[in-house]
Amino acid sequence: MSIRNNKKEEEYIPTPFQIRFENPKERMQEERKCKFLDPESDLYMYILDCQYRLKHSGMRISNKMFPCVQILSQTESPKELELFLNRVKELEGLYVDIKNPENYRSVGKQFELILPSTPSLKSSSIVIGVLNHLAPRKERFLNVILNDEYSTESNWDNSSATE
Repeated sequence: MSIRNNKKEEEYIPTPFQIRFENPKERMQEERKCKFLDPESDLYMYILDCQYRLKHSGMRISNKMFPCVQILSQTESPKELELFLNRVKELEGLYVDIKNPENYRSVGKQFELILPSTPSLKSSSIVIGVLNHLAPRKERFLNVILNDEYSTESNWDNSSATE
């Protein structure tokens, strides 16, 4: 499998990042149905980098909170503390391949990184951003997120002037 790049075809190289939560053995006061990622983790930093790349590429996205995973569904009560903590425990330490395009999806106006399923949580994800206008096209997001040309280390002002 290869990822389309404007300049060339690049070989797909799996890049697994570990899911780590902030205080995984307890639910913090701000957490009702979502659990915050550990701000020291590579996955947390990757999500912030994706948000930066998308905004810097000209997409108008919003993110209402720090990177987190929805642990309880909309129909489940936030009072279910044991279920919440069990699901966090199941996800903690698992890996997600951030370079696999199949691990991303668009849902309504949201663009998400899909996480591995667990026995008690069949579908979970991290919202990378919510588009402020039209529904997102997955390919457009992937072109920015998976393309090194949009690296936060590059000098974007100079690169756009040469195009």
